Amino acid sequence: MIITLQKHRNDLMKLSGILIIFGFITGLIGNDSMKHGAFLAATVIAGIPIFIKAYQALRMKAFRKRER
Repeated sequence: MIITLQKHRNDLMKLSGILIIFGFITGLIGNDSMKHGAFLAATVIAGIPIFIKAYQALRMKAFRKRER
């Protein structure tokens, strides 16, 4: 799964940027619910790769043998 996300990382960032721009435009028009939805979707899409990497790093740290 992480390989797929790494391969499409730029596409995810572009989609997140488009959603942010869409959120600003809908905010200027006055549609607050669409603005909040676009910002929330952009946050989730941009945060997925970060969350997966952090989770994998914690898993590797938790199951690593302790050296003395």
